[in-house]
Amino acid sequence: MRKTAKKCEGKKINNAFEFLIMKEGWLASNPNKVRLLELILKGAIEREEIAKKVRLPRPTIDSLMNELISDGFVKLNGNVYEITEEGEKALKSLKEDVGGKRK
Repeated sequence: MRKTAKKCEGKKINNAFEFLIMKEGWLASNPNKVRLLELILKGAIEREEIAKKVRLPRPTIDSLMNELISDGFVKLNGNVYEITEEGEKALKSLKEDVGGKRK
């Protein structure tokens, strides 16, 4: 079986597992992304409601949400953000990595 290599931020990625771990690292590196993902995990939510709950500037929310969408953790359905299966897995993995301490 031939290994396919992807490039992520200039680093060679040899398999899907390494790619997922790298994406989870990007997620974990920004606590606001984790907060947004945890909020969306509770249920589909509109942008305005997100802004009220997390109290971040709208341009910051838009930027973070665009990153979460491009990473495949969130999808936009009309004007409602929803978590993807990959987003749920990444969040679960992060919680396990920190010993379940994140609530």
